[in-house]
Amino acid sequence: MKYLFLALPLALSAAVQSPIPVEVREKFDLKDHYQQVLLVEGFPIVASDKVHPAALKEAEHTMRSMLKKRPDIFKQLAKNKVRYSIMATSERTCDIPEHSDLTPPEFWNRRARGLGATRQRPSVSCGEENLLHNPGDPYNAESICVHEFAHAIHQMALEDLDPTFDERLRKTYQSATARSL
Repeated sequence: MKYLFLALPLALSAAVQSPIPVEVREKFDLKDHYQQVLLVEGFPIVASDKVHPAALKEAEHTMRSMLKKRPDIFKQLAKNKVRYSIMATSERTCDIPEHSDLTPPEFWNRRARGLGATRQRPSVSCGEENLLHNPGDPYNAESICVHEFAHAIHQMALEDLDPTFDERLRKTYQSATARSL
């Protein structure tokens, strides 16, 4: 009984689907690399079959926490065909189809375990080890999921939903730096 509260959020969350439904694969132009999907308000979290499904659930939990009162942002990300790609611990940045053309691959595979989405590459990415807090995570003191998803929220959703956002953000930043905050 004491664990009921821990299980309740998981019971209310979406299910990891494998194989990926054809309509989802087509809508987001998902390559064969992706074998699992979890939809959050129509926004896909995707991974190869090498990723433990718990990583998709953890990403969902984090994203729902970040956007608790903003389902419109999930919908805008989906409208812009953004997806959140989780790399297995054994995979590298250039294994993600949307990042496979980054050169030189040795640099990108060594440098990054997560990248933000762009209009040309609509994939936010993160390593499974960071989401699951596994030993050996090179970013164990920070959440790459939160960091990269925040970039996507800003650049792939808020810019469309609120044209005044960037100017207000700039003014807030200038005000804070002027006060040495």
